[in-house]
Amino acid sequence: MGIAATLEKAERSILKSFGIAAVFTTYDGQTYELTVAPEGELNTAEADDFRANLKNRRYSCLASDIPGSWRDSTLTVGGRTFNVIDVDIDDYNVSALLRVE
Repeated sequence: MGIAATLEKAERSILKSFGIAAVFTTYDGQTYELTVAPEGELNTAEADDFRANLKNRRYSCLASDIPGSWRDSTLTVGGRTFNVIDVDIDDYNVSALLRVE
């Protein structure tokens, strides 16, 4: 079993145990059910910026669950809908980090 396959198996197990059900909706209305794990919040800007009080949330999930057309998409977690700002996929194409606001 390769490194990527081992990492994906471990990531899938972690998400199954600790993850939250979410719905990823693309700009054209296609929906994808996936499991995400909260990763925390980040400030969106530096001091003296009008957006300094806004928070970005981050969620991790499997990269294979994210459609290729993720721009202008939304993520619904626990009844709250967020706009997807960015998707970072790791070097092995196993896990993805969604940044939403």
